[in-house]
Amino acid sequence: MKKIFAIIIIVFAINTLYSQIFIGFKAGLNMSSASTMPAVDEFNQAKENISDFVPKFGGNGAVVFNFKIKSFSIQPEIAYNTKGLKAKIDKTYNDTLLTGEWNYSLHYVEVPLMFKYVLGSGGAGPYLEAGGYYGYLFSGKYKENYKYGNEVLRDDSRSIDDSFENDGVKANRHEFGFKVGLGAEIPLNGALMFVSLRFSQGLTDVVLYETKPDNYEKSYNRVFQLSVAYMFETSSNETKVFYY
Repeated sequence: MKKIFAIIIIVFAINTLYSQIFIGFKAGLNMSSASTMPAVDEFNQAKENISDFVPKFGGNGAVVFNFKIKSFSIQPEIAYNTKGLKAKIDKTYNDTLLTGEWNYSLHYVEVPLMFKYVLGSGGAGPYLEAGGYYGYLFSGKYKENYKYGNEVLRDDSRSIDDSFENDGVKANRHEFGFKVGLGAEIPLNGALMFVSLRFSQGLTDVVLYETKPDNYEKSYNRVFQLSVAYMFETSSNETKVFYY
């Protein structure tokens, strides 16, 4: 691990000496899901897998640093991302209508490290990117409500920690994963416009069981991210504005 950090520091030092350096801000929309969550998984096992997962929308934002040499760049970020899972049910079970919703809202601070390569000439045009990230879960909320016929079976809203503790589970505050994406750098009146679409896949379990149940299935975050941002070139005496 120490060797990896040393390599990263050396790369940044080289880029600082020989590259263009940009700093800026980005924001956009997230569409997230997860492989499963405890409450939904337990309900599915009891009711024969009748819940439907639906997209959960949220936001993203970041402070972005970009160290660029011609068509290649290294881009560390300090980011905020919303993640989670949403599941709905509206089906007949034993001749009675069962309706409900489960909503996990998870809020992360992330530190991605992305590697970008521009396919166009002159360092502008379409690009590809890939990298890894570390995320810290600093807040979360869980909501569930469902009815069986006219009978309200559950209507509850709790912090994510209270939800997990009540189910014999606790939140995993730490997450590692990878991101891949594509985008475009578009010259615009002496500036550049950047637009990016990313897919983010978590590689660590969202929840930690004290005792793992039978047929245990891990929960992984999955997020599609669309974003734009402003970036400023800091290696020139004349400040230039860029969009990402």
